[in-house]
Amino acid sequence: MIYKYSWSGFSRPVPAERVATHIKELEAEHGTVTSEIFLESARDESSEMHKLFEWDDSTAAEKYRVMQAAQIIVSIRVTTIDDDGKKSEPSRVFVNVAKEHNRNCQYVQIKTAMEKQDTRDQVLKHALSELSWFRSKYGQLQEMARVIRAIDAVLEESA
Repeated sequence: MIYKYSWSGFSRPVPAERVATHIKELEAEHGTVTSEIFLESARDESSEMHKLFEWDDSTAAEKYRVMQAAQIIVSIRVTTIDDDGKKSEPSRVFVNVAKEHNRNCQYVQIKTAMEKQDTRDQVLKHALSELSWFRSKYGQLQEMARVIRAIDAVLEESA
């Protein structure tokens, strides 16, 4: 088996294979693994997993607040009501148009992003990336076979 991190563009100080082995050991010990169990196993400075985390509380707190800000921005949804009183499905208002999806996020209204070719291309690139992510996460589930075939068709068209 070959283990890799799914995040492109990110390097980690511990190879994915060692992390996977450690998580499997935690699962064997606890019956399941939670984020809290994994984090607790990494607190000891002698643990190789310790290197995966930011342990300076002020730096970690600021990074967490930045992550919270991003979650707030992308959580905003809008529902429109037409003249007949019919409501639309809630939809996102803001979208990330940064060149690298998970780094240095830059948000604009979806309407604005889709009006300009460069940001439109970024939105579509991110959408395709998320489809690939969904495919890799759920592609093994037989119950998702129809969805995976549809995703494959879209990904093939865009290649």
